[in-house]
Amino acid sequence: MGSAFVKTPMYGLVLMLCLGSLFVSCKHQQIDEEGPKLSAAEQALKEKAMYALGRGDHAAEEVQWKTLLRAHPNSPLVAHAHIRIGLLRSKAKDWAGAHASFVKAKASHPSREQLIHMSYAHAQALAKLKRPKEAREQLAPHLTKLPWRSRKDAVQLLLKIAKKSKDKLGQTMWLASYIPFVDKDQQYTYQKKVIALLPSLNISQTQTFLKRFQNLRTFPANIATYQLARLYYDRDQFKKCYHTLARLAPKLRPNDKLKPFVEKMLGEVRGAKRPAEVMTLGVIYPMTGQFKAIGKSMRQGIELALVNYPQIRVIYRDTGSQPHRAAQAVDVLVKEYKAIALIGPPMPKTATAAAKRAQKIGVPLISITTKEKFTQLGSFIFRNNLTLSMMGRGVARYAFQALKLQRIGILYPHSKYGLTHANAFINEAKKIGAVVGSVMHYDPASADFQFPVRVLVGGQYANAHLLYAHQGKKMGRHQRIKLKKKALKMLKPLVPFEGLFVPDQAPVISQIASHLAYYNVGLKKINFDLNTMMYSSQERFRKIQLLGNNGWYHQDLFRAGERYVRGGIFCVRFFRESFRASVRGFVDAFTRTYKNPPLHISAYAYDTMRMLASIAITRRSRTRPQFRKALLRIRHFGGPTGPITMQKNREAIAPLRFVIAYKKKFRLHGVLR
Repeated sequence: MGSAFVKTPMYGLVLMLCLGSLFVSCKHQQIDEEGPKLSAAEQALKEKAMYALGRGDHAAEEVQWKTLLRAHPNSPLVAHAHIRIGLLRSKAKDWAGAHASFVKAKASHPSREQLIHMSYAHAQALAKLKRPKEAREQLAPHLTKLPWRSRKDAVQLLLKIAKKSKDKLGQTMWLASYIPFVDKDQQYTYQKKVIALLPSLNISQTQTFLKRFQNLRTFPANIATYQLARLYYDRDQFKKCYHTLARLAPKLRPNDKLKPFVEKMLGEVRGAKRPAEVMTLGVIYPMTGQFKAIGKSMRQGIELALVNYPQIRVIYRDTGSQPHRAAQAVDVLVKEYKAIALIGPPMPKTATAAAKRAQKIGVPLISITTKEKFTQLGSFIFRNNLTLSMMGRGVARYAFQALKLQRIGILYPHSKYGLTHANAFINEAKKIGAVVGSVMHYDPASADFQFPVRVLVGGQYANAHLLYAHQGKKMGRHQRIKLKKKALKMLKPLVPFEGLFVPDQAPVISQIASHLAYYNVGLKKINFDLNTMMYSSQERFRKIQLLGNNGWYHQDLFRAGERYVRGGIFCVRFFRESFRASVRGFVDAFTRTYKNPPLHISAYAYDTMRMLASIAITRRSRTRPQFRKALLRIRHFGGPTGPITMQKNREAIAPLRFVIAYKKKFRLHGVLR
């Protein structure tokens, strides 16, 4: 009977109605328990404050909230009242009052929503009170919970706080967080700012930054991950560097601009992990081919340096003057012979090929090539030599600052060699505020320099007297006087400079100097007659200052006549006639060993091998990255081309010596440091 009663439809309907009424009553009871229970007086003050808020009467609203706090200190609305007073004080720019109200609100146990609501205003007040650390601590935990519009303002505030406190991590983090709030056109600009700031972070800061941006497929996490790998690499933490890059590489798209940099560093890390023989060095140079004579001079300098380092093992490889063989030589020396560092070939093409391969596998390579921007091929690439632009800049500084010349002309061969010199000279002159006069070029394949010299110095009028002399025979006395005055005016020297920079080899300079003398460049006084031209012995030759590069350093400079180049000044780093002990010892030993004086390339090779050997012999640099850092620490290394200091851009620099040609000899004129 009971079981039948339970199964009736009427019983089920009654049961459902009872449960529904119970649920509704419980729900209302829960709402009543959660809501604040206000007295009539509290409710009245609250309504007055809300009415003032609706009218925009901030003063009246503040009065009502303060009245509520005084009359009802235990009211459930205490936290809300303090927050509203703090917001009103912020609008009135009373930052101290706002801060005091927000502190009281926090002490009144506000809800989570209330804490989030007042976080931005409280942080703003603290920032205005110059308490950036507290402002950041107040706002940062609640940033992601703020509404979208408020979040933009909050990020801007955090960014300002970080800039004022010079907090690089904060600047980077909040700048990256601000990118989603700007237009697509501006996003690229902000991304560049983030990329510029990332290298200023250390490992722990970069790791903190990455915790906030976990997705490696989106900016800026991929850039930050690469930067973290770079930091590991610089501190010789190759295992961590490799694992960081290995996680990043598969997540980059094929067209990602970062991908080739990641692959390049992976190759460097693999090379750094390869074993190296600390006392083994490799030398790559042209034993055969077009440049074998240069290779011979280079090897002579290296072998002379090794006399003092018998424990160093040196492996030589031939380039055959071909780039692909230079790259293959790098692989052989590193993989088979385990060389810890290399001396690269001197010629530009083979040096570039060897350097690219050395950078890829992570082995230090130092070359004596003159190729421009050579060290920019990678962080493992070094150079110990003067480049063409270095010489152009050095001559400009010496001419204008040491010789005190006011205007200088340039006559250069129309080739890459000449253009590089001329452009470097002009750019350096602009930097120091000097004036460059006439600039003229000539065909390097031609042996006739009459036209460029004539145009450069205004000598196109040099033969005008013949025409006037011929016409003067048919003229009267007064016409002859007028003709003479006109001829004198036409024949007046037009040279617009005090010095002339000619960057070329010694035989060419000898011919150009004789052409300058032929055209009477710099003539100070002319005793002119219609039929003859007479010059004093002191004024027969040009008195401008001739300037040049290290190509002048050869006896062929005097081939056309010593008087044409007497007093010419040019720059070198290795000066054979120097009385310095390091130079005299090297020149005497080289001449005694090989029966001929050393060339500058032999001196550069000699010092380069001594630098590498002095690092290897200490046995402190047991890995290739450590060897690279040791090269960067070289300071004032003595030698015939020194003292040498390695710069951060991996260019070895030394004082530039200026030599003067005098009586078929070369003498030191000055030094530019």
